[in-house]
Amino acid sequence: MRDNLLFLDFVVSKSNILSFLKPHMAEFMKAPIPLEDYSVQLFIDDQNNPLQLSGHLQKLFVKLPIGFTIIKEDGLFGLQGSGSLSMDLVIECTINGQFYMTTKTELIDYDWIEKPQIQVGSLSMPAETIADCVIKNVKGDICTKLDSAIAQNVDLRSMLMEQLNEIPQNSKINSKPDLFFNFELLSIQTNGLRDDAGKLSIHMWAEIAGKVSDELVILNQSHDPSFHWIETEPKNVSQDVEIQLSYAGLAKLIKENVNGQEFGGKRFDIDTIHIRHTSNLEIKASIFEPVKGIATITGRPSFDTVKQSINITDLDVDIDAANIIYKMSSPIIEKIVETKLMQLLPIEIQPFIQKYVKKPQPISLLNDMIKLQPSFSTVTISNIEWGQSHVNIIVSASNAEVDVEV
Repeated sequence: MRDNLLFLDFVVSKSNILSFLKPHMAEFMKAPIPLEDYSVQLFIDDQNNPLQLSGHLQKLFVKLPIGFTIIKEDGLFGLQGSGSLSMDLVIECTINGQFYMTTKTELIDYDWIEKPQIQVGSLSMPAETIADCVIKNVKGDICTKLDSAIAQNVDLRSMLMEQLNEIPQNSKINSKPDLFFNFELLSIQTNGLRDDAGKLSIHMWAEIAGKVSDELVILNQSHDPSFHWIETEPKNVSQDVEIQLSYAGLAKLIKENVNGQEFGGKRFDIDTIHIRHTSNLEIKASIFEPVKGIATITGRPSFDTVKQSINITDLDVDIDAANIIYKMSSPIIEKIVETKLMQLLPIEIQPFIQKYVKKPQPISLLNDMIKLQPSFSTVTISNIEWGQSHVNIIVSASNAEVDVEV
């Protein structure tokens, strides 16, 4: 059993995340902290101890090097000391079913990088007192403000909806015949973050309802996707797209491709074509050449999913000629057409698919901030249904994937 899902390999540069976090944390450290008779100034001390980031499942782990200076005005010279600590922060991300994200940042551990050293004067304050001061500030101020900054600047739902609403309905993807594409994002699921050297990757699976048609359609695209956390990755996935072709559009396509062609040495000139499907498929054409009259082709179409081919059984060709002269030659023309059609059967589908399925081109969003590269292994037809006015085709792209890089 396969799942109708599109795999998204979402890759985020750690440097991009840190470039967001660092200025906010630096801003939160600007105000000096009063400590007894001293003033403690914090700053990000990443010259020799770089700010580090890792991720797993729903958590980001930040190793934050915090430097500090201790200042006290003391007579002529005053007192100044300095030191640094490595603070281990964990940012737990929660995303609800409507794509609203909240975070909870906590300090889980610390180590001294450099214990306090005094440049002028003497310091009677224990190192633990200074560490407690820094820890209290990080826990009570920096962590809370960081969560607020993330909430104000990272609105996942708004970002997603903005991109979805910019995608037009009835995007024209082909000419001759005209084909239009519409889709709706139904849901996204993920099992969380994974660490990959200088990047963080997120494996996601999107449920998409896609449709290609030869007619303009009016859709109520609500674009209200849901979000789900999962524990087990889907294994056998592919992306299905429904192709709906009207019989009127197929009739036009047949006329454009048959007019002027020769069958058995006879040139065909068609005025109109009408197609319908009841118990059998019926193609009725008003023709000028090689005989003037009405040609009716009937048969029972079937689709072989393994061989990817269409066959027609109970094939019958009937020509109702306009006058007695044409009626005399009708059986000959009928036999020519039927023989030619039998030679074409079964119709192999893959050559038609390959004509329209090309290597997907990369896509850029948000002024090239996000780059998308679609790919797939194979494209096959999983089902064909002949309705009263349309033929509905389900096309499946196996291992359909979009690599997303931020």
